[in-house]
Amino acid sequence: MKRLIYVFVFLFSAGMMSNILASTNTVMGDTVFLKLWINCQGIGTMDLREDIVLEGEVYTIKNTVITDPRFVNAQPFIDAVAGSKFVIEDGALNENITIDWFFWNIDCSNGTFITFGGNNLFFNGYYVVNNSPNQYNFANGKVARFTIPKSEKFDSLLIMNGINPDSALVFMFANGMSGDTLGLNSFQTDTTVVFEASHFSQILGGDKALYSILSSEDQESSIPTQFSLRQNYPNPFNPSTTIEYGLPERTFVELKIFNILGKEVATLVNSTQEAGMHNVTFDASKLTSGVYLYKIKTSKFTEFKKMILLK
Repeated sequence: MKRLIYVFVFLFSAGMMSNILASTNTVMGDTVFLKLWINCQGIGTMDLREDIVLEGEVYTIKNTVITDPRFVNAQPFIDAVAGSKFVIEDGALNENITIDWFFWNIDCSNGTFITFGGNNLFFNGYYVVNNSPNQYNFANGKVARFTIPKSEKFDSLLIMNGINPDSALVFMFANGMSGDTLGLNSFQTDTTVVFEASHFSQILGGDKALYSILSSEDQESSIPTQFSLRQNYPNPFNPSTTIEYGLPERTFVELKIFNILGKEVATLVNSTQEAGMHNVTFDASKLTSGVYLYKIKTSKFTEFKKMILLK
């Protein structure tokens, strides 16, 4: 009898452990084996570091001191992106993956990026996933997000590459010798420069002059075909967040913030704007924690969404 009881307890415990492990695996998501490289034109590549990060986990790029004299002039770029945040959204992967992330085509005689289509760059990332040259598409409408903090070192990087730090900065996919923005969203806040990519291939960063390399079809597709209001990012936030919206035509726009009781607490936009994607930063440093609503209104479109201020 005692032996039967022991067997029952053992099987019950093993079953419970299996359930716990299965549950843990579900929560943890897939694993990303990440390797960062520097690529210098005419010299080759140098590995910077290797890390393991989980799907949905925010990875912070650490500063690395380059000691190889052939690559040492690329140090200002590494210094400028140290502290940047990288995350592949939870649900974007259906498997464990390896990413070889190359900071691509740097002129290591002076530390600047080689121009692309005659345009200056502050970023050139080439991503090889699972050792395949093909683009890697993320699942379930999810994205990979890369956030670069604005800093004196980042401003110095821009200046060194011939880009005005006060200019609007954009990202796009490289497609041969032209550019492509389909599936890539880029925006700025007061403190960051961000891209959200629906797939990985090669991603360029520059000022708006970079749009000159877009194909004519892509230039047309960069104008939204319908009105839209996107979820703010980050959310929850403290104290600032970015709100993005799309306009298919020139129109008068109101964008306002309300508390949960419906009282207006801020007006972010109250003007006529051109067709295109727009974003605005909301600073809630003077407000208390809680749920807030943001509402866009035009002559043809009205929508609101919720966001959470968490101090």
